[in-house]
Amino acid sequence: MNLRFERFLLAGLAVFALSVTAARAQTPAAATGPSPTAGSGPLVRSMELRFEPVNESLIEPQTYLYYIQTQPSRPTDGVWMPFNEQTEQTLLADFKRLWATNFLDNLRIEVVDDPYSNGVIGKRVIFHMEERPRVKIVDYQPSDKVDRTKIDEKMKEANVSLRLDSFLDQGAVRRVEGILRNLMAEKGHQFAEVKSHVEVLPGGPKLVKVVFDIA
Repeated sequence: MNLRFERFLLAGLAVFALSVTAARAQTPAAATGPSPTAGSGPLVRSMELRFEPVNESLIEPQTYLYYIQTQPSRPTDGVWMPFNEQTEQTLLADFKRLWATNFLDNLRIEVVDDPYSNGVIGKRVIFHMEERPRVKIVDYQPSDKVDRTKIDEKMKEANVSLRLDSFLDQGAVRRVEGILRNLMAEKGHQFAEVKSHVEVLPGGPKLVKVVFDIA
């Protein structure tokens, strides 16, 4: 079966939904070590981190594993981890912890059957993750209307961060827009208009340029 956790918004609140659907039959995987006792209940056979749209992560995978408490079986150590209702609750908690990192735009947990050669049901747990875009360039247009040093000072005073090579934070972008409006007002431009947009850059997945347009 496939087990999916999906996040959606309802009345401004994060809601986590669990749905179970039938999956196509899986061919038993080739034996890679000791098998569990025949007749055992379902077991967590393996766990995988899969990054989308390409399988590359901007953050060390070990960082994500820190937030995941679900553990796979360890056949060579004789440790067999059951897959049951408690496991599902642990996966849901894993989902919430991963989402709370603010590293991700999308997150989905999939569980597929991966039976052992002796017929015991194994479960392969796959964490599908899409990281947020990474900021490579911050640009202010036209550049002669603002003093970059002054912007940096005001951002520091307001505890706003929009660093290069950091994940894109739309909340921080909106706060920088406000800082720019205030700076323009201090220069006598009370009705200056500040807008921002994000441009996708070549050279890698999820790289972006943040542009602030001042009129």
